[in-house]
Amino acid sequence: MKTSRRSFLASAALAAGSTALPPLTVAAAEPQARSRVQLGIASYSYWHFRDPKVTIEQVVEKTAALGVAGVDVLHRQMDLPEKEPLTAEHRGYLARLRRHGARHGVSYCCLSIHQNFVSLDPAYLNT
Repeated sequence: MKTSRRSFLASAALAAGSTALPPLTVAAAEPQARSRVQLGIASYSYWHFRDPKVTIEQVVEKTAALGVAGVDVLHRQMDLPEKEPLTAEHRGYLARLRRHGARHGVSYCCLSIHQNFVSLDPAYLNT
């Protein structure tokens, strides 16, 4: 069998290079850390159409008791008007909510609002 100079040099380089590399070992596959799925509870799950009203603070407390990470707040359940600018009093209420969530280890993950994008009434859609 005739060997060309090119194939000889390629084989020699491969042999020389393989001795310089550390031996390949098959390591046991270590389990990769999986990211934890964090759930949130929608405050409208506690929405009642009759009294007594369940406050956002109560929803946070119930969420913490269940060991759930977050709350999706329904705006209508908050003690804020729906279509008014935020006042200093409103901002204070939001700060209290934020502190309440932090105290209980619960994050606010969403803010849900009521919309009706399918209304045919232009006056309603423009408000």
